[in-house]
Amino acid sequence: MYLDRGLLLAVALTVILFPGIESWMFADPEHWYRPFIVWGAVIAGVYWNQRRRNFDEL
Repeated sequence: MYLDRGLLLAVALTVILFPGIESWMFADPEHWYRPFIVWGAVIAGVYWNQRRRNFDEL
């Protein structure tokens, strides 16, 4: 099983930086869009990681 280095790095950085990201997301109720920014970044990162992959694999 091949584990992409970029994906492993992203998971490690997420685990390390999660407390800071969580406090930034929920610090101020006026900025309701912050969790959506984080999820948009996650979706963009997954797309960027999978765009080179060949989907004809079984």
